[in-house]
Amino acid sequence: RFIKWMIRNGYEENPQIRDGDIFANNDAFIGTVQVPDVMDVVPIFHSGKLVGWAGAVCHELEAGGITPGG
Repeated sequence: RFIKWMIRNGYEENPQIRDGDIFANNDAFIGTVQVPDVMDVVPIFHSGKLVGWAGAVCHELEAGGITPGG
């Protein structure tokens, strides 16, 4: 869902996206199931042109909190 969200919101037309960029997301409303699930998405370039996206999701055991120990 996150890659589709990026495409729908114009990320493919953004000239500032470069080879080597990494987009990280843990927003359950646009791509993951819960806060500890983190999705990393990278653009794929061929001959300087953005041709696709690749992503992976991992479950982080510690996602942090508002207060120490929270």
